[in-house]
Amino acid sequence: NGGLAFEGEVGSLPLAGEDLAAMAPHTGKPVFLGIRPEDIYAPDYMPQKAKGHAIETEIDVVEPMGNELFLYVKIRGGQLVARVDPRLPAGVGQSQPLMIDMSKAHFFDAETEEHLV
Repeated sequence: NGGLAFEGEVGSLPLAGEDLAAMAPHTGKPVFLGIRPEDIYAPDYMPQKAKGHAIETEIDVVEPMGNELFLYVKIRGGQLVARVDPRLPAGVGQSQPLMIDMSKAHFFDAETEEHLV
């Protein structure tokens, strides 16, 4: 679509709306993406209002917590923690697509750690 995208360990995630305008001056500069574990979903359990973008992961650890699962997953060169629906059949070593709700993403300047969006 010709828009800006965040490129990092999670892959390429498109920016839109106010994030697009706020991030435009930082094009090509290093930034960090911050996302809370509760804003990452298994595709079948994502709320309709969420603006999800898929990432491919490999499950490293499954931590059942009763009403939710904590998944520690590998993504490219890093790790991510997701808090997902306990009905998700999840096993260590499995590939698992997850959805990041980009409307809940936060961006920080990599040098100053200033919150950008």
